[in-house]
Amino acid sequence: MTINWGEYLLEHYPQISGAFAGAFFSPNKTIEIYTKDLEVYEEATDFFKLIGFELESVNNVGICFNYPRIISMIINEAYFSLEDKMATVEDIDTAMKYGVNYPLGPFEWAQQIGHDKIVQVLDELHQVTGDPRYRASRKLRIHL
Repeated sequence: MTINWGEYLLEHYPQISGAFAGAFFSPNKTIEIYTKDLEVYEEATDFFKLIGFELESVNNVGICFNYPRIISMIINEAYFSLEDKMATVEDIDTAMKYGVNYPLGPFEWAQQIGHDKIVQVLDELHQVTGDPRYRASRKLRIHL
């Protein structure tokens, strides 16, 4: 459910008892999860611990969950900065790692996640909200 409007699916399909955002690489091996009841959460927690992941419970999946939305926007802004020739890929990655203490720079993160997934999240956000800030950068789209 990372790359779609999970809120819509949960509302219209009551048999879905939970959802998790597992399509995006997480450097700290954490996955966002939404569940309708404690039993589902506990079962999911046991499973994800077995495969080496921690869960972060969220109260609302929104559109594409929180982490994918936010990191997609950060990566997109980095690509806009590259389009505007504000800095090089290496300089932007270095600034974000050392300036704001991110575990990876936005271009490194994009490589790990996959440009196609990032563009899908941005396109979904843009389509649902109509907000131009979710328009994917041309340079980001070139990587598809």
